[in-house]
Amino acid sequence: MALANALQRRRYQMSFVSQLEGNGWADRIRRFRHAVTRVQHPAGTDQDRDSFLREIAARAPTIVIVDAEQPDEDYLAELVARAPLVISMDEASGRRFPSDLLLNPTLGRQTGDFELGARTQLLAGAWFAMIRAEFRRCRNVRATEPSGPTRVLVALGGGANATASHVVAKGLLAKKKIEKVDLVLGADPGERKAFEDLQAAHPGRLSFCIDSRDLGLKMTKSHLLITGGGNTALEAACVGMPMLVAIREDRHELNALQLDDIGVAQYLGRQSKLKADDVGEAALAVLEDNFERKAMARSGRMLIDGRGADRIVTAAELLLRRTRKTKSMLAA
Repeated sequence: MALANALQRRRYQMSFVSQLEGNGWADRIRRFRHAVTRVQHPAGTDQDRDSFLREIAARAPTIVIVDAEQPDEDYLAELVARAPLVISMDEASGRRFPSDLLLNPTLGRQTGDFELGARTQLLAGAWFAMIRAEFRRCRNVRATEPSGPTRVLVALGGGANATASHVVAKGLLAKKKIEKVDLVLGADPGERKAFEDLQAAHPGRLSFCIDSRDLGLKMTKSHLLITGGGNTALEAACVGMPMLVAIREDRHELNALQLDDIGVAQYLGRQSKLKADDVGEAALAVLEDNFERKAMARSGRMLIDGRGADRIVTAAELLLRRTRKTKSMLAA
């Protein structure tokens, strides 16, 4: 979304082609006046390849962006032969990329971590972090810490995070000095009753929601964020949020460790191994240390300025000049 909006600011028309579930993301995409095409087949399958190539033939796009791990080298090579510029977005590495441009906005990756094609350019690191507009706006709002009751925001990333969120919430609510806890769940939890029971046991202290559209606004009202090690952590760093980071996927560990080393966050380990008491103690230690929180906020804002998507668009337009001169496009 951040990259699509940056391209839109340069007068590109954007179309999303995806196997979307529900209407949440589709409505959010259309709100920014991007087109949405729903497909029935999982990314990387033969049926997906055929339908996506038909979309390319019909639309004749200038730029094709692939944000999925499943497409293999042959799939990407076919896209490269049919579009002026192909951009791949990847956090895990471990496969060869014949794309024109490879993006990896997480921290700690080196050129040697990727197997690049002969003409592939790599943009990696904090300089190219893709920050959504809502977080860029909140960066100025949270120039100073909010007043009011001590509030902790928990957003452990998309997908099924109810179990880890429940553990974290219990640990935070056990500390009386933490007055408010806000949970943002990645998907509608099957254990909703467990959260409702926890809410009833701590009246006025716990709130939870499924929709993450107001996450940036919630950050401006919070003193501490507990999150996963993916892009949300980078967006929070841009805003200037003190953070505790707990990862769910192996590919996010290096990013989390780098944030810890730089002083933007404290790394708690894996979500599956979190203990309520440890989380509560770690959160309270940061909340009681004004210097530590201010140092985290300052380090995050210095690390990520929120302009990464615009830098990517500039790089893409430079590469378009090259590919238009040298690529021999296949007929549709």
